[in-house]
Amino acid sequence: MQPVDLLGGYVPDRSAEADPFTVQAEIACRLAAGGDLETGSPAARYTWADGPLTQAMRQGQVLFVDEANRMPGKTLNVLLGAISRRALVLTEHGSREVRAVEGFMVLMAMNQGQGYLVNPIDAALADRFPVTLEFDYLEPKDEATLLRRRTGLPAAVATWMVRVAQETRALRRTRQLPAHMSPRGLLAWGELVREPLQGPGDPGRILADAALMSWLPGVAGRDSDGRVTSETRDLLLQMVANHRPVGV
Repeated sequence: MQPVDLLGGYVPDRSAEADPFTVQAEIACRLAAGGDLETGSPAARYTWADGPLTQAMRQGQVLFVDEANRMPGKTLNVLLGAISRRALVLTEHGSREVRAVEGFMVLMAMNQGQGYLVNPIDAALADRFPVTLEFDYLEPKDEATLLRRRTGLPAAVATWMVRVAQETRALRRTRQLPAHMSPRGLLAWGELVREPLQGPGDPGRILADAALMSWLPGVAGRDSDGRVTSETRDLLLQMVANHRPVGV
């Protein structure tokens, strides 16, 4: 995401037609001269459109930025200025100033840690947020409830799968696994087994096969040739079998 994606820019006015090359040349000349693109012709055929940050400031709304630390640093700096000054200048729009009205707020969500290829959030930006909330994994009982609600799986099967997920996380913390099963991976696993479990097949075989097609390759890691590590794969399949409840 670039700063223009937050702030806004000029978009074609579909109510009129003009040669695009002529319009682009006109825009370049007017910008170089500090002119206004919303007056005159043919540049009048382009109109300004606010980006989500500008809209939120004008309307006093909440701007929610998901995966915020995937933004380039220069884009994060735009947010920093808007949060600090509660104002910004649209240099591409005649240097017009936009001031935030009451209600404007920025919420940022992100994943952090060595397993994510993200840009660092420096202290200057973090200090602009008076509240920081950190979320960990759900308790096993609550995660099993979530899995049942999303997939309709029987309680015993949902508990079985959550126990496998919890063990991968415990082994990841002690660096015995290169990765662990995320809640998204758990839900994907549940979606894959939902229909097959309604048939006559063995539940253990169904869960193992679905694991091989969903979360297991990412958790097992890969060797130098890009193949799933066989020893870790077998360990994880055995883990699935070990957590099987009695009578299932």
